[in-house]
Amino acid sequence: MSGQGEQSPGAWGTSAEMCSSSSSSFSVPPEGSKTHCISQTLFETLQEKGFSENAIKKSIVAGCVDAGTCTQWITMHEGHPELDTPLEDGVEVVVKGKRVLTEAEREKKVRELREKAKANIAEEKRAAIEKERERIAMGRKAIETQEMLEKLRRESELAEVRKQKEADRIAKRRVKVQILADKYVRQGNTKEEAFRMAELEFEEAAQKRRQENVQVESKGVENVRGSAPSTASWDIEGLIAQNTSLSDVFNTPPAPLSLLPRLVDGVRNHEDAAMAHQCLAVLLTILRNIRENPFDAKKRSLKTTTGAFRMRIGPVPSAIQLLRTCGFQLATDENGNESIILTTVVLRVIERAIALLSQET
Repeated sequence: MSGQGEQSPGAWGTSAEMCSSSSSSFSVPPEGSKTHCISQTLFETLQEKGFSENAIKKSIVAGCVDAGTCTQWITMHEGHPELDTPLEDGVEVVVKGKRVLTEAEREKKVRELREKAKANIAEEKRAAIEKERERIAMGRKAIETQEMLEKLRRESELAEVRKQKEADRIAKRRVKVQILADKYVRQGNTKEEAFRMAELEFEEAAQKRRQENVQVESKGVENVRGSAPSTASWDIEGLIAQNTSLSDVFNTPPAPLSLLPRLVDGVRNHEDAAMAHQCLAVLLTILRNIRENPFDAKKRSLKTTTGAFRMRIGPVPSAIQLLRTCGFQLATDENGNESIILTTVVLRVIERAIALLSQET
């Protein structure tokens, strides 16, 4: 077995073929060129391992491309007589140092990085705004869908109520006609004649009632035309004193926004201090719920039949006027139940009212 120092030139060439040329630490020279390049970092790494400069350059000439392949090649050929011989004539290995940027290049690089970061921030903001718009659009669409379904439900219930009323009307008519027919049968008429006479009497009575209703309505219209025209200004104290319904109150124009402070003062200065305190708390709760959940239809609807409304808001005229100014409107369902609904939320007005109600006296 021959020693390491007796390796043949063939073994030398075979070792060179083991090296790859895909690393950035080694620059493959153009075909026909005898100039090879090695990075400063790789050169210093191999020197730290104790390899000579000549051995390192020989490994590069052999085709090694990184620290691993160079180390393997030098170790395999350690003791070989050609390892320490100078490079062949015309063959050169250049150590490429790391290029240092000039001041102008550094400033340009910094500007590019800052512009890129600024562009990234702008893109993130744009994406966030677009996402928020999509969320709002989806929320509005969900509300519209919910309102449409609610409308369909109410229409269906109303149709069912009308159908039931019509069935009740027909049943009542049938019973009344039967009672009249039985009376005529007892008077000696045949069933056919009795039913015919009963139908005729029932229709005559119904026609008479319709005429009486028309006369009553005509008198009511004449009385309204002859009365003095009503003012468009709010007189809620007078309306409540006259036991006027909320529908009459909400048919008047709302007070202007500039009167919100006076309305809040009216709530605070109510003759019943305890009721005024409770009314302020309820109003704040209602408006804050709307501010936090502007798309929640339940938060924007107040039933006038609830105890909270009848006991804490209804007796305070300024509170009702404040809700009217905030945009609440009166609505009545098919069963005649009244609710106060805020169909359009104007956050600026809601915030203003909350701020005034939250102020300490």
